[in-house]
Amino acid sequence: MVRLKQRELQILEFLLVQEEFMTYKNISEHLHLTERQVRYDINNIEKYLMKTDLDVIRKNPKKGIIVVEKADLKEKLQAFNQYTTIREYKYSKKEIQSFILLKLLVSDEIVPVAEFEDILFISRTTVLNNLSEIEEMLLIENLSLVHHTRKGFTISGPQVKKYNFFTRVLMELINIREIYSFVLNNDNVFSKQAELVLFNLLDLDILHQAFLECRDIEKYTGKVLDDRNYVLLLIVVMKILQENADWHFNDFIHQRQEQSEHGAFLLTIIENMSSHSDHKDDRTIEKYLAEIIDHISRAYHIDFYGNPAFISQLKAHIESMVKRVKQSIVVKNPIFHEFVSDYKELFLATKAACNNAENYLGITIGDQEISFIAVYFASEIRRQEDRKVKKARILIVCVEGLAISQMISTQIKKIFEYEEVKTLPVREFSKEHLNQYDFIITTVDLPDVQSSKILKVNNYLRKKDLEVLQQHLSLKLVMNEKNELDKFSLIMQTIRANTNITNLSKLELDLINILSKDEARAPKKDIPKIYFDESYITKKKDIPINRWDLAIKVGTRELIAKGLISENYEQKIITNLRKFGPYMVVAPGVMLAHAGMEDGVIQDSIWITILPNGIDINDRFEKPIKLIISLAFKSKDTHMLVENIAKLALDDEKVEKLIQLQSNREIYDLVSATLYS
Repeated sequence: MVRLKQRELQILEFLLVQEEFMTYKNISEHLHLTERQVRYDINNIEKYLMKTDLDVIRKNPKKGIIVVEKADLKEKLQAFNQYTTIREYKYSKKEIQSFILLKLLVSDEIVPVAEFEDILFISRTTVLNNLSEIEEMLLIENLSLVHHTRKGFTISGPQVKKYNFFTRVLMELINIREIYSFVLNNDNVFSKQAELVLFNLLDLDILHQAFLECRDIEKYTGKVLDDRNYVLLLIVVMKILQENADWHFNDFIHQRQEQSEHGAFLLTIIENMSSHSDHKDDRTIEKYLAEIIDHISRAYHIDFYGNPAFISQLKAHIESMVKRVKQSIVVKNPIFHEFVSDYKELFLATKAACNNAENYLGITIGDQEISFIAVYFASEIRRQEDRKVKKARILIVCVEGLAISQMISTQIKKIFEYEEVKTLPVREFSKEHLNQYDFIITTVDLPDVQSSKILKVNNYLRKKDLEVLQQHLSLKLVMNEKNELDKFSLIMQTIRANTNITNLSKLELDLINILSKDEARAPKKDIPKIYFDESYITKKKDIPINRWDLAIKVGTRELIAKGLISENYEQKIITNLRKFGPYMVVAPGVMLAHAGMEDGVIQDSIWITILPNGIDINDRFEKPIKLIISLAFKSKDTHMLVENIAKLALDDEKVEKLIQLQSNREIYDLVSATLYS
């Protein structure tokens, strides 16, 4: 039988002994659940039962719910309980203590001892013994356990300390990926610990809504939070939504009315996240940062300034650290003892550097915070060591069709060192590929696979994408010791020392793109000829703005009529757009309509469709599509054509000129000049 959660089993067992219809309210009152929880669980129960061919639940809008054919269901449940139910799992002492602690930290009401007995299947004596040990833990955190006679227990202390402690305990007990998986993949968990905590402490509907609100908060602040702070934010927003189910962050931040305690706490978190800082504080932090980096650089003979992303991340961490320390927020590193044991010299060097630089900040930095800074240096040292000896095996995963993946492949091969670059459509990607490649570069979300190897990029690499890749891949021109461009790092150092440029990462990537243009030295390959002349161009004004499918068919119908593609190719383009969204829109107002070579390409060809009035496909650029380039390629070396087409699509001036040109001859001359440049 498909796995059921404990709360769902409880509801099923209750319904099995009822001889009449029960309303959601009846069930919630009997089982001490909310009606919302009951509705959600019963929907899940129905899905699970249908998968096992048990259609035994009947619903009546007025009467409620009843289980029919009880004998069959009882037999199934008996087998299920015998082998898979939570009752067969014995929780460890740490799991028991962590759950009790988490429940008390997040609860606003008194929690009775009986609740822990029922959920954990332990005796009252075991609960009380664990509470005694938990009381000692709380004292260290400046929190206190309060016993309410004949009622239960609560934890007393500032909310900021309670939620910070909750976040730390949660992340020590459960893998962070499981928390995200639970939110994103409809209650999907992989461990008994996650099942225990997430299904008994959190409401999935509220958690999912909180997750969406947290995205808006990140967008508002302009910063991407680390996992610890993100979980903290998630918990605070959940508490606000429990108080007011109609709450929305965008209304909250603009109204700025008198706030609840949780609302005030959220504003504090947002202030800490804010991209804007006092210029005086910013200069102080930059001095502190420079002092630490220079100290570690001298100790390890490594140029940390060569990775702007590292500098930026470390600075952001120190900014948050300073705010935490000033507000007396204590954060513990979950790997503190292991890290200090493995990297003792680096930790001591970082501690000495931090102590020397403390006069800039006017605060004292403890060992726990210092260890986080040392982790940043350890990661960067390891990255620089790895990139010197290892070239990456890269897999590019793209929605069906070679055009987009070929563009990305060409860009990566030009800029980065690599051992192997291969492409694969989404439909063929599996978890096994994680073992075969160092990095998976994807243009679409892969919700069923979570790995640090997966790097999400746009369908044509832009500066932000290149900055992300630069953190993981070795830049070709920096690392090639025999190349005359060896001095590139020294050039960048000179620029840093003599200018006030703020975005050095952008400058570095711009220079690399210029220096990569070595066509004058390398022999040019012949670009294959394709079916395309001035008759392969259509201007169409009468397409309704919301009929993007008709706009695509303008070009594909012509290619079908000429015997260059099959009807299946046209249908595949439209199906992919409906399934995966407007990923073929590579620039504002420009779409590259294509499918895979195996989907019906007969001869290499393109068709240009110009739509003066534009069509709307709800893409990220929010600009009407006025140029559709229909691509059908299958021959070797057509990737060079794809690269040139991409350059055309990204050239705003050329695109605008194409749309304005009147004659097909002029349009053909401009396009062909770009294709065969």
